[in-house]
Amino acid sequence: MSAQELADLESLYADGVLDEDEYKTKLAELQPAKERTRADELADLEALRNDGILDDDEYKAKLAELQDDEPPAKKAKSEEEDYEALTVTKLKAKSKERGLAATGEKGILIWRLKLKDRHADVRCSDGADPFSFRGAALKKAAARHGVNCMGSPEEMLEGIVKKLAADAPQKPALEDDGSQDAIKAATRVLELAAEDAWEEILSLGAPGKTLTAMSPLNDLRGAYRRLCRLVHPDKLRGFDGATRAFQALVTALDRVTGSDLPVESEEADKGPGIERTNEGCLRTIVKCPRCEEPWGASAQEGLPPYAYNLLMTGLREYTCSTCLCEFGCVSATHSCRKCEAPFDYSPADFHRKIKCGECGDEFGFRSYHVSARNMANAVAEARAAHERRAKSRLAKRRRADAAQRRGALFDGERCFLNGLSDDCPRCGAFFGVGTSMDDRRTHLKACTDAAAHDAHAKAQADAKAKKRQREDLDDAAATAQARAVWEASGAQTSKLWMLPDAALVEMIGGDTDGLDRTELIARAAASRDAGGRRLLTDGRSPRKAARRRLTADSLPANYATLDAAQLLGICAAHGYTPKGTTHAEILHEIENELTGDAVERPLLLTDGDGDGRKQPDDDYVSDGGESE
Repeated sequence: MSAQELADLESLYADGVLDEDEYKTKLAELQPAKERTRADELADLEALRNDGILDDDEYKAKLAELQDDEPPAKKAKSEEEDYEALTVTKLKAKSKERGLAATGEKGILIWRLKLKDRHADVRCSDGADPFSFRGAALKKAAARHGVNCMGSPEEMLEGIVKKLAADAPQKPALEDDGSQDAIKAATRVLELAAEDAWEEILSLGAPGKTLTAMSPLNDLRGAYRRLCRLVHPDKLRGFDGATRAFQALVTALDRVTGSDLPVESEEADKGPGIERTNEGCLRTIVKCPRCEEPWGASAQEGLPPYAYNLLMTGLREYTCSTCLCEFGCVSATHSCRKCEAPFDYSPADFHRKIKCGECGDEFGFRSYHVSARNMANAVAEARAAHERRAKSRLAKRRRADAAQRRGALFDGERCFLNGLSDDCPRCGAFFGVGTSMDDRRTHLKACTDAAAHDAHAKAQADAKAKKRQREDLDDAAATAQARAVWEASGAQTSKLWMLPDAALVEMIGGDTDGLDRTELIARAAASRDAGGRRLLTDGRSPRKAARRRLTADSLPANYATLDAAQLLGICAAHGYTPKGTTHAEILHEIENELTGDAVERPLLLTDGDGDGRKQPDDDYVSDGGESE
């Protein structure tokens, strides 16, 4: 590798043309290949075993080949030795190594070892090794395979093994260890990869089955592992296309397990999904807002590449590994990759290109591939977090409203005198534990320094401003996450309850003054049903949203803990106006439709005094139709 090539590569990486992974790959290609040592081969062998490409028997065989330094004559002589030449202790040790029972006399031990040598590949229908059965498990296996279970353990084991060997089908050519069959399989993988037939590639590892994207994940991974053992480059060193075949196999697993499944929703977009390109897009620098530590720069964080997508779209927040600060795309610090100048970012910019205000460089944001399963898990986690935070904000608002109704005002001087506050409300002087009430009262009487009062008032104002700024950032982050969760869930009208009021007002576009949240949701649902057209009204049009059925997917997981106002908002998103007004009545109607019960009021055998309506629980306290 020349110095000019290295300089060009460093320049491309510094300009952001290459990301970190591409830079390392190019650097490895330019560096000359060094001679492999025994330690390198042992490390590669251990990695193959940990990845599941080699099983225990193959690993031991490869390890024996690497560690065997005996002369050929001595090695041939040792292979010809019989088990009879070994002592009982060595026979027991060898039996334990091969997963056999180590009980019995020398003749029994030798018989088991030879039986294992003749039928090492025999397996039960569930994949269990018959040589691992002991006691009651051995008797059950014998009865299951039609072998007399009243004989000795050796007789039952021999009968089971012979029965399985006789019933075992011919070993398919794909699983043959011969190099010719492996080369044929690798060639076939390359042919199918050229046609983008990824499902057919994995089907090669499951003889007799046709695997698709809807097949169980265990079947797909099992076929992948069987093919890996066959076409891995370490096993096909004499075949030039081994590396390309193995890469095609990895791509096949990623494409099949990560294929986008159709959205089973009547409101889903019926058009074809088009994934945007990454032309002119970079992975920008994201830093923690508290300690300014770069996020995702260290491999020790264990974050997959698509974590950048989840953060930048507002779908998920992450915790800084240095200061444990939790931040999202709104609260994080974003910097230009070229000049490292900070810039303001919104989740709506992820699929756009922006221009740096410092250096004038125009760039977009890189989008990494996310499989359908990983995206579904991320959406489920984000939705659960969104519901928890919404419930927490509601509880906080309830406490503030209750305190306001009680007329609870903060009296700084009274709290200071009673020991509830350690700071003087006038000058901010600190009085720790053990200070008497007389000392505090004496200080208040003598606290007349106007300059100290002004300085303390300014410090309090700055603290309140910072608190409001943090709250605004939290609200913006919550809004971004709510919109991201709603869009990732299919942007369905029945889930408009996920969106905050600001997003609903933007969706409606008309005059929304005086409308509560339930009316905003109903208005937004009607606007979406009208094709997104803005209605020329004052926001109180009689137009109603289409009726949608309440389902478990369209409801929040914690809907039973919500208050009456929130339940009304959920009903409004479904174009439904409940007949009841209290929390219990609305919840009862929702659960009736959710369970498919058409009878809302069951017929009771009473004297007519009861109204047949479900009574609230004893610990339920009603406060104007809302639960506390």
